Amino acid sequence: MLTHDGLASEQTYRIGIDTGGTFTDFVLLRESDGGVVTLKTLSTPSDFSVGVVNGLVRLEIDLRHVRYIVHGTTIGVNALIQRRGARTGLLTTHGFEDVLQIQWMNKPEMYNLFYRKPVPLVRRRDRIGIDERVDGQGRVLKGVDPEEVRAAVGQLVDRGIEAVAICTINSYANPENEQAIFEMVREECPEIHVSVSHLIARQRREYERSSTTVLNAYIAAPMEKYLTRLERELAARGFRGTFLVMRSNGGVMTLENARAIPVHTLLSGPVGGSVALSALGTRLGAARLIGFDMGGTSSDISVVLDGKPQMSQMALVEGYPLMTPVVNVDSIGAGAGPSLPLRGLPPSGWGRRAPEPAQDRPVTDRAAPRRRLPTPISSWDGSTPRRPWPTTCSWIVRLRVQPSRSTSGKSWGWEWRKRPSLSTGSPT
Repeated sequence: MLTHDGLASEQTYRIGIDTGGTFTDFVLLRESDGGVVTLKTLSTPSDFSVGVVNGLVRLEIDLRHVRYIVHGTTIGVNALIQRRGARTGLLTTHGFEDVLQIQWMNKPEMYNLFYRKPVPLVRRRDRIGIDERVDGQGRVLKGVDPEEVRAAVGQLVDRGIEAVAICTINSYANPENEQAIFEMVREECPEIHVSVSHLIARQRREYERSSTTVLNAYIAAPMEKYLTRLERELAARGFRGTFLVMRSNGGVMTLENARAIPVHTLLSGPVGGSVALSALGTRLGAARLIGFDMGGTSSDISVVLDGKPQMSQMALVEGYPLMTPVVNVDSIGAGAGPSLPLRGLPPSGWGRRAPEPAQDRPVTDRAAPRRRLPTPISSWDGSTPRRPWPTTCSWIVRLRVQPSRSTSGKSWGWEWRKRPSLSTGSPT
């Protein structure tokens, strides 16, 4: 239990909250004297707002005296890494339905023979083309047929779509047709979240813009559900202050904007660490720093140069382009809490991945599965998971080699070993 001796009833506070896949962290600042209290609690993946409320209760303060809450969360990026987002449909210009499939012609890993492009978050049958067209100068060459849009929306609803992304060709130059489609979709299905590209990433480059819009729609449902529950719980406990959510560029945004454009919070949690690292470097007089944050679900790496977090106008998250200003943070789905090295294999150089904590708690040694090949993790640039494991391991079995340790016990290698025949059971 935490206590705050000598605090007056009129004491005011600020609270920082960071929700991760395994733990939720709190920093309480007393505005009167600058005193700080920290707290770490277990996250509750079934409903992350429960973990936040549990932590606030343990802080033992009256939320009516809290003036600001600044919240960084990995809800969005964890939903993406674990593929737990909403089932999403895409409405685009006829003939551009496969932009998400074609992606880029160049490969992020030029010499990786096993490279595979990221699987689109929207299935091919859920991408529907609308017969409309705007040219590169913004002139409307063909308007939108309302009946065609209604029919397309009906198809998506019948297939169980939970969110819709709208991205038409050249809408960055003139969003008239895209806006018309948006209004029709909202009229037909007001309960479905709709993401429209000219409000999220009004820039040229069709694939990047489409990807960012789809990402927004994909994580909108879990983010909106979480933020709505959290707002309701805080209000019930007397909170009347300002609630702000960290943005991927290191700034903050209101709760309403976070619900509407959750893609701006995709790196919300890791970015908070990068901004804090920059502030720490300033106090220590260190201009070049590397930050490493290993959580229970993902690990994040950031760099500070000349005392400032490194920024980018576009990022790759799990291999998908995110066309919004972000602090450069590389995230991989390989957290520390639930991951364990494979027995009998060299501990260094092997990928480990734990997709989620089990039963609202970190996975322990007894709960972890055994004798399973390591799941490929995302590469450092955020591209699609590497695929060489099944092929490599099958060839290892065929060549009849197995890992062996040197006499010194400090290095690993491969050596020939005879093994029984799979058919007769006799030595080969």
